[in-house]
Amino acid sequence: MGAVSRRRLLQEIAEVPDFDDGRLTIHPQRFLAYGDGRPLDLSVRELVLLVELRRYFGRTRTRGELVEAVWGEGEQVSSRAVDTLVARLREKLEKAVPGVAYIHTNHGIGYGFDPQSDAEWDD
Repeated sequence: MGAVSRRRLLQEIAEVPDFDDGRLTIHPQRFLAYGDGRPLDLSVRELVLLVELRRYFGRTRTRGELVEAVWGEGEQVSSRAVDTLVARLREKLEKAVPGVAYIHTNHGIGYGFDPQSDAEWDD
């Protein structure tokens, strides 16, 4: 990711409102996220992905939309790179906030952000 592209992406995520559900806290303006009060060790791309998914709460973002949001417009990135990044972020979130699934897969389309406890998946 080039310096200009990174700066643009960071400026865009800084415009997204904070999120706090009592377990996961995201402060886009400060480029910080916390799980159960502990700072999450996220890469820049993981944070951008988390904020991008959060920005469209409850809606599915296609892999193409996520490539543009995370890597930048016109970047040639495999959809598998998106899947890998989502898997890494999901793993960090599950470790930091056990029992809550934040990122959901809409098979064949993309990913969405909608916190649900493990118990809600049992219904």
